[in-house]
Amino acid sequence: MLVETAAYFGYTAGVKWWLLQAVNAGFGYSLTLSGLSSRHVQRVVLPNMILVACDMNDIALAKYWFSQASKMRMKMNRQVSSAFIRSCAKAGDTEFANKCAEYSAKHNVTLEMSAFDALISLAGKEKDIVAAVNWLEKAKQKRNTLNVNSFNVLFELAAHKGDIVNAERWYAEVQAASPDVTVSPSACASLVQVATENRQLHAAEVWYKRSDETQLDSSTYGALVDLAAAQGEQAAAEQWFARASDAGVQHPASNYNSLVLISAANGDLNAAELWFFQAMEAGIQINATASSALMEAAARTGDLAAVQYWHAQMSKAGGEFEQVALKSILDIHVSSNIHSI
Repeated sequence: MLVETAAYFGYTAGVKWWLLQAVNAGFGYSLTLSGLSSRHVQRVVLPNMILVACDMNDIALAKYWFSQASKMRMKMNRQVSSAFIRSCAKAGDTEFANKCAEYSAKHNVTLEMSAFDALISLAGKEKDIVAAVNWLEKAKQKRNTLNVNSFNVLFELAAHKGDIVNAERWYAEVQAASPDVTVSPSACASLVQVATENRQLHAAEVWYKRSDETQLDSSTYGALVDLAAAQGEQAAAEQWFARASDAGVQHPASNYNSLVLISAANGDLNAAELWFFQAMEAGIQINATASSALMEAAARTGDLAAVQYWHAQMSKAGGEFEQVALKSILDIHVSSNIHSI
């Protein structure tokens, strides 16, 4: 009765104090609300009971009073509904948080911004991007301005699902809300991997820098070296190789082959030679395609001595040559003999 009386007069501190006394005395929280007018119970008593339970972080008690309010079809005000949703979210209780949000919408109660933030955060913990976006849209309908954490949740959900388009959208929202906020490095690393798999070299570079250059897994580093080389980006391939080395990654043979190929294709014989020797130091044998490209690059310089040197080097290393490389060697020999006549 003392608890009910305190609630009746809106004395929340008294409600909390008498509730604790009841528990300590072994009576529990069971209250009948008998003898109180239905109208005052709905307008004052139950709302105060819910607020006190939320303040005490007693989610079980808050859920009990919410259930009582639902049975009485009570319209909870904005403060009570929002507090209850925040408590449910804090406790990880998606079911009751959603019930309260739906109940509030049914009774045309506009939730506080913090309640929508809590609902989005809860959806994020459950990796439910559909629910998170749904709460975002409802918040916008109510003209609520979400805080940066909500946009960060949406960004991370999109990132971990490999949705680069929406990740970019939510990243822009995060930056607009608070430019100084650092987004999750692991989420950015996931986007680097997705961009690499989609052969989007520029996007991979952008997300890598946004992640504060966090360390990637070894396969992603290797794939980026090969991707940059395949797309004719020699400087980018060399940069990704250096980043991988700094991260302590052991390079696959494909990286050395890619760098010899792109260097040779760009006519950068010095770089091609450098990568060949680095491969040898790493105990890696350059494949026939890369060896042939190096031979052709040497042949294009018209330097017969260089061609003979590289032919000897690769033969010693047990390398193989493609037919086109052997033709290049023959052509330079013929050209050299003609000029000597």
